[in-house]
Amino acid sequence: MPNRGPEPNISDERLLIEILLTRGPAAFASEIEEEVPLSRQRISKRLGDLEKDGLVVSKKAAGRRLWWATDAGKSEAADAIRQKFS
Repeated sequence: MPNRGPEPNISDERLLIEILLTRGPAAFASEIEEEVPLSRQRISKRLGDLEKDGLVVSKKAAGRRLWWATDAGKSEAADAIRQKFS
């Protein structure tokens, strides 16, 4: 269940990684919500900010927004993983 209190420290890189870890090439905010302690609405807002930065793109599908990591977003996620394990 998402956290309803103060926003936990969930990095942009973590959101990008969660998109990449979903079953397909893209993810709905509700799928990411299952993995991080943020509400679907907060995730959507954060992903919208990442879209403005060119790290994700989105498209409406079946009345819901589907999110993909761009090449720049994939690179940022990979860099975060490398830093974590180096």
